Amino acid sequence: MNDHKAAANCFLNALMLNPNVSQAWTYLRQSFMKMSRFDLLEKLEARDPMIFKDEFLLIDPKNLQAPSLDRLWTQDILNN
Repeated sequence: MNDHKAAANCFLNALMLNPNVSQAWTYLRQSFMKMSRFDLLEKLEARDPMIFKDEFLLIDPKNLQAPSLDRLWTQDILNN
């Protein structure tokens, strides 16, 4: 869909949850290249998604809550 900034944001958030996913780093690099953001490519070497917090909206894994079973059950009913 050629929305490379949105793709980069998704890859960064995936890396916030698990920075050891090497494919996400590769896809992030490709997104930055498509955006012609060579300044961001240099930052990739640190392998720290928090370096990009000034340019992208990143989640805070500490604030994530596990969904309750009641909420999942309600969503399941609403979707069917």
